[in-house]
Parts: sequence; structure tokens; C-alpha cells
Amino acid sequence: MLTVVVAIAITLCFVANDSWFRYQRILNSTRGTAGSPEPSTDANSPTGYQMGMRKLVLPAVGADGLHWIMHTQNLLEGGGWRIRFTSNDNVPLGREVHWSHGFIWWLIVVGYFHAAISGLPLPAAIEAVAPYANTLIYFLLITALPWLLFRRFGAIASASFAISMGCTFTFYEFFMIGNVDHHG
Repeated sequence: MLTVVVAIAITLCFVANDSWFRYQRILNSTRGTAGSPEPSTDANSPTGYQMGMRKLVLPAVGADGLHWIMHTQNLLEGGGWRIRFTSNDNVPLGREVHWSHGFIWWLIVVGYFHAAISGLPLPAAIEAVAPYANTLIYFLLITALPWLLFRRFGAIASASFAISMGCTFTFYEFFMIGNVDHHG
């Protein structure tokens, strides 16, 4: 049992360390050049910033995540449980949206907590939490899944699984900081 605890702790430390450095790069990119003004918040704007501006800059792996942020903000603006159409893609015609909304709802839940703590409007809070929303799920999976395996397969298998969750880049990439996508 101690083996599983140590393996989970090592994996969480590795992911936390890597996430910290990746998040710092995102923050540095988002801040932009010295002297450029930060967009002002606006609770009535669909993005949470004046004139519908956005300020988040994601790494290349998270480029699709910008669409998820826009879909989430559009859902909030429309007031329903689902969005069925978006004008953000395929301009000027737009397109139908057929993706699962589980990830959109996750962004809204995490955004509510951030908005309550930071005082940002909810759409701006969603943009702020988006880079690490999947990573929060990843931390939960790293903590919970090895214990489920432990009961069935034993300590060595579950410890190996915990470590492999952090060391298998093709799996880790789905959840890493800046990859704002539904694949995780």
C-alpha cells in the first residue's frame, strides 16, 4: 500500500512541477509586451472583457481550446443547456455544433469557483481557468484510478499505472496545462 501512495505522490509532484512551468509560460505569453494595456472587464460582455476582447494566449497544442472557450461563453450568453449552432467557425455561414457538452459544463463549473474567488465576470473567469481545467481532472484521475486497480491487481500494478499516467506523454498531453480540449 505504501508503494501506491509513493507512486501517486511522485506522479502528482512531477505533473504539478511540469504544470507550473507550462502555466508560467502561458501567463507570460498572455501578458504580452510591456506597456500594452490589459483589457478591462465588463460583466455585460459575452467574453467578460470590454468590446468582446479576449486575452488568453495558448500554446499550439491548445489552439482548439480557444473554440471550446468561445462555445462555453456562447452557451452562457444564450442561456440554455446546449449550443446547437456557432458562428465562430466557418465564417460567415457558421456551422452546427454536435460535440458533447460535458467539457463545456466542466469549464462553467470551474469558472464559477474562479469567479467567486477572483471577482471576475464568469466569461472572463472561464477564460482564466481554461488552461488548467483538464489538469484538475488529471489530478483526480491520478489519485483515484490507482486505488481502483489496487483492489483488483495489487500494489505493483497500481503503482506502475500511477507512474505511467505521468510518464506516457501521449496520454499526459490530453490533460496538460494549456490543452483546453474535450479529449481528456
